[in-house]
Amino acid sequence: YLYVPEKDQDDLPVFDTGDYDPNFWSLFRENRFNGPDRMGDANQLALALTSRFLEPASGRQRFSASLGSLLFFSDRDVTLPGELPETDNSSDLFGEMTLALGRNWNADAEVQWDPHDSQTSRNDYRLQYHAGPRQLVNLSYRHRRDSQEQTDLSFLWPLSQAWHVVGRWYYSLDENETIEALAGLGYESCCWGAQIVGRSFINDDSPNRNTEI
Repeated sequence: YLYVPEKDQDDLPVFDTGDYDPNFWSLFRENRFNGPDRMGDANQLALALTSRFLEPASGRQRFSASLGSLLFFSDRDVTLPGELPETDNSSDLFGEMTLALGRNWNADAEVQWDPHDSQTSRNDYRLQYHAGPRQLVNLSYRHRRDSQEQTDLSFLWPLSQAWHVVGRWYYSLDENETIEALAGLGYESCCWGAQIVGRSFINDDSPNRNTEI
């Protein structure tokens, strides 16, 4: 249970504070804002359940699943500039699952369900292959309702004991456009390392692509 009294903060400027991207773990935060310029008022109860399956011999987690939501007993009147007070009596329902698919493979999923509109607000799925040091491949899919649908492939892989390559392809399915493409080559010894990376990307500030080395 969390209680934070409402205090008028409209006279305080907002420099680097925004809203957290909601997920299962955000249910337990003391402040719904991610910076010091606002302290959110709260009168709420977090309800959550987690179950885990472990290997008895090694203690390694094979599977976990979590489900949770917030119950609000009053409106949330402290806001960022331009935002309206929140009046719902409950939050979205958040689910999270992780699964070990063998020795080197792992999968996880996050789902955010809106009970007020009876539809999914967010889906995140990730598959990871991790064979050892500098042997890592990630593949993920992200979907935000009425907002974005994206895939993300990234990897780090050794070429020899000292040399490795790194790369990423971040693609928007709804815009049919590459958000970020990255490729690089690195060298590491016992005492020092160097890496050169080329990157092509877009952001919200400019319609043109940016290229960096």
